[in-house]
Amino acid sequence: MAEEILLESGTNEAEFLEFYLGEQSFGVNVAKIVQIIQFLPESLTVIPNGPDSLLGSYLWRGQTVDLIDLNMALFRTEKQEGERDVVLVTTFNDIITAFYINGVNRIHRANWEQIQSMDQLLSNYNPRFTGTLVISGKNILLVDFEKLVFELNPDLEKVDGTGIIEEQELQKIRNGKTILFAEDSGFIRKNITRFLKRAGYNVLPFENGQKAFDAIQQYIREAQKSGIKFSDKYHALLTDIEMPQMDGLTLCRHVKKKMKLDIPVLIFSSLIDEQMKVKCQDVGADNYIAKPRTPEMIQLVDKLVL
Repeated sequence: MAEEILLESGTNEAEFLEFYLGEQSFGVNVAKIVQIIQFLPESLTVIPNGPDSLLGSYLWRGQTVDLIDLNMALFRTEKQEGERDVVLVTTFNDIITAFYINGVNRIHRANWEQIQSMDQLLSNYNPRFTGTLVISGKNILLVDFEKLVFELNPDLEKVDGTGIIEEQELQKIRNGKTILFAEDSGFIRKNITRFLKRAGYNVLPFENGQKAFDAIQQYIREAQKSGIKFSDKYHALLTDIEMPQMDGLTLCRHVKKKMKLDIPVLIFSSLIDEQMKVKCQDVGADNYIAKPRTPEMIQLVDKLVL
């Protein structure tokens, strides 16, 4: 499905599928969708003693994938079943995962400026959403599918310590370098910031591309006043793609194409596939890597910075 909709790189637009859990509307970036199919009970193999939200193993295209009940994963108490129940097959983080939902409505094209970040208070209690999209008076909650998959597969966020903690000399070199980091998921932003700091880097995290862009403009003005080159103080930009207000591709295009800043940009996203690699190249990214390959990501940062 994702292959059918190819937006121009760096336009700050995306396509979102609106789907239902009960009568509530939720959304997901179309770039994460492989297929939408009717739920077939005979294709499900229940796994005993699994998490409540993991229905079991689902047979899809000759292979088995995890099938997650999204109602249960989002702690919705009402149980929704019916003829319209469908399976949403997704791919991100190099993993294929299926989600059991109650129905789909339509695809909306939206600018990331239309996406509102979750209120801080709500984020504390509902970390499973990355933002909201209002279409025709309807509030669509954007689900943080990455966090849901991480919760069921905690080993995904574990990294080999040898890939993070290096010899003291390398850490000393990294310690003089500052990484600008844009990521809307608080869960991922916190973890990656921690890993980068453990590796020795200084990190300035931002919750979306717009805040990173605003800060970069401020840093440029400060550098000009002090007579210090921007690139001597800030050494790399690490950015996700999906973010409210401004996505990572647009941020990269501004930095590399319009502002022509001498700073390497590494895109670290769950959406990296062959089409997305082309988009990353179009906006001038120096490299890209799929989440959650943290040790490899830090090695790429090393190559760009050191």
